[in-house]
Amino acid sequence: MDSFFKVIETDYILMPTWKWFCLVILLLLFPFFRRSVELFLRRVKKNPFFINNKNIYIVEITRSEIERPFGWIISLMFFISITDMFQFPQNIDKYLTLAAQILIGFRWLQLLIMGIDIASVEWAKRYTDPNDIHPNQIIPFAVKTAKFFLVVLGVLIVLQNLGINVVSILAGLGIGGIAIALAGQETVANLFGSLTILVDKPFKINDYIKVLDVEGTVIEIGFRSTKIRTPVNSIVTISNSTVAKEKLENLSARTKRRIRHNITLAYETPLPMIKAFTDEILNYLKAHPQVDQDEISGHLISLSAYSVDIQITFFTNSPAAYIENAVQQDFLFQVLAIAEKMKIEIAYPTQKLFLQNTQSQNAF
Repeated sequence: MDSFFKVIETDYILMPTWKWFCLVILLLLFPFFRRSVELFLRRVKKNPFFINNKNIYIVEITRSEIERPFGWIISLMFFISITDMFQFPQNIDKYLTLAAQILIGFRWLQLLIMGIDIASVEWAKRYTDPNDIHPNQIIPFAVKTAKFFLVVLGVLIVLQNLGINVVSILAGLGIGGIAIALAGQETVANLFGSLTILVDKPFKINDYIKVLDVEGTVIEIGFRSTKIRTPVNSIVTISNSTVAKEKLENLSARTKRRIRHNITLAYETPLPMIKAFTDEILNYLKAHPQVDQDEISGHLISLSAYSVDIQITFFTNSPAAYIENAVQQDFLFQVLAIAEKMKIEIAYPTQKLFLQNTQSQNAF
């Protein structure tokens, strides 16, 4: 027994052996203690007070995994207290405490980010019109901005705890500000482009837009870029500076869709039949329930190389693409049916070759 006490009291690398055993046991028990704290907090969340509470913040807290960062924070604080009780050597105690403090800082940062997400739900409900099918764009942008500054602040705090002079780093950034400004011109331009989009609101999330040669539905407006889902289901990312300065067409702002077709008739078609053909098409459109009755027109617009061209223009009474396609299909079927009924030939590019016989006289 005396030899055992002698062994455990013998100093081995800065401290007695028994303290090394205690430190190893403490590190091994730490995950179990943390999980026990998380389990306890999870059971607290299942309390009827939280489950039946209608407060939106309580509801969001119950839905989130807030017990995980809390479990880490409580466990790490308990770990620091235990290490102080054992009075480990100064260097070991310093690094253990520093590591625990850094982890606590990151977990507090995680809690703050979760708090921003929870608060954003209330902000979205408070400042979004329930009759508006488009989500509020400023709130997601503000949430991302707040998270960005929180992360930057958290990194600065960690650097300060590691003994790095944050003030000198910031001063160095000030000295190199010109180089950073030159390198970050595009980033700054994109940021101002984002602000322009949010303030002017040329489009919103879920709007169908066209920028340059890109056309599709807006699915995200971020700090640097806007993401558009194209009709072929791919995602195109365009920088916000480009979106802000280029010509942009918001196709979702239409209250109706225009349909225009040129119908080519053969030159052999008699003039009365051309007029009757046009009138019958217009009468069909005027009777169609999904055609805007105020803007229907049909005119003879040109005499081309191989056909007589009639232009029919009308609008659907809905901005939906599937309505446009259905009405256009009905219209084209009806054009073919009318032409078949009236025995009118739809012209296509053709050429006619005329041969003239000449008699040559032979002189003797």
